[in-house]
Amino acid sequence: MKKSGFILDIQILLSSYDIKFHKDLLVDINNMLNKSGNEKKFISLLTARISMLDQAGQNVIYSADRNFESLKNETELYSMHLTIKRNAYRILFSFLDDGSVLLCGFTEKQGKRKTDYTASKQIARRRLHEIREGKNEEIDSRNLK
Repeated sequence: MKKSGFILDIQILLSSYDIKFHKDLLVDINNMLNKSGNEKKFISLLTARISMLDQAGQNVIYSADRNFESLKNETELYSMHLTIKRNAYRILFSFLDDGSVLLCGFTEKQGKRKTDYTASKQIARRRLHEIREGKNEEIDSRNLK
């Protein structure tokens, strides 16, 4: 699948739901899946996760679904898990007064030690701050229709 088509597919997917996202998330997703061959499966998993997030809102964090988690020592950042074969993809997100916002994505490293989310949390916090301050408007997926 071509990357430009893949990113367009992601935009179309997000436009189907009441989910916002930081514009640089699309770059993150493109970088995460670069030459992986997992694009179609990623879209399928992302569709399922976005649907759950859209329906449950903040309650998704407290559900039995282990594909969503609250990050330790964080009050506003959460992680969405998308695992394909041996690739573990993560999307960090938050909640605004008017809904969910997807902030950044990265590939979690495999191994005995858990991935350090420090760098990704910093990026997510900065992007959330940009959105709140109006310095870098989030993309309201409803406007992509």
